[in-house]
Amino acid sequence: MTGIIAGTAGVQQPNGGLLKLEFFDPVPISLNDGRVLSRENLPGDVIDGAVKILSCLDALVRDTGFDVDDRLLLKRVEETVFERTHSEVPDSRYAEAFAGGISPRIGGFDNAAADCACKLSYCMQRKDAGYSNPSRVRADDRTCTNILTMVARMNAFLDVMGPVRRICFRFPGGYGRAVSSGFGMFLTDECLWDVTTSPDPLPEKARLALLIRYVLSRGSKDPALADVRNIGIMNPRLHCAYMMPAKDIPQDVLEYAAEGIVGIDD
Repeated sequence: MTGIIAGTAGVQQPNGGLLKLEFFDPVPISLNDGRVLSRENLPGDVIDGAVKILSCLDALVRDTGFDVDDRLLLKRVEETVFERTHSEVPDSRYAEAFAGGISPRIGGFDNAAADCACKLSYCMQRKDAGYSNPSRVRADDRTCTNILTMVARMNAFLDVMGPVRRICFRFPGGYGRAVSSGFGMFLTDECLWDVTTSPDPLPEKARLALLIRYVLSRGSKDPALADVRNIGIMNPRLHCAYMMPAKDIPQDVLEYAAEGIVGIDD
């Protein structure tokens, strides 16, 4: 099974990407919390994974009313964010321990959960940043505060843009030969959303992943995905979001993404 991450890894995009920046408009919503995020002590992709873990898990827990086993929800989050679970990584014993430190609770996560999310993110992405083992990955207080701020921003944004119809969801019937698995993160009535914590508000890689998720949604048998009118990217680091009408995606871009990347045959 090849997911969205692996399926798009070698894609050569034209200058400016397949989905051009000018296609997107800023979401006209103000949720300014007045906070400027300071420098973190861990790599950006580790932070990105940690924010996505906590944001998706928090949304799932709130959606299920704390009624589902945390471990099952976290497994679903791992499959969405990293396209594998912690039992499939080389440092699985570490990942298991770190996953156990991420416990959702009423009132949100604490610094300890943010630190464990960073460790788990490191394990899931098999990063080598000079640490002898994953337990040496330590998010300092400033980094934990930044992560929790970004998670809070995600919650606030989804509360305003919601209701959220799907969280960490598959695209049954929408996959192809080349991209045969993968998940979406958030679906609201208005938009299919992806997430990035990059200093770039709309990184090319995130725009490509969003395009592929939209292509998968078009062929999906899930009735909630039958009429996706907009696609967008939330960036809680920069406290901004951008979206575009799905109808404005050029037909040649859709055809290339469907046939050339996902491997959908007519």
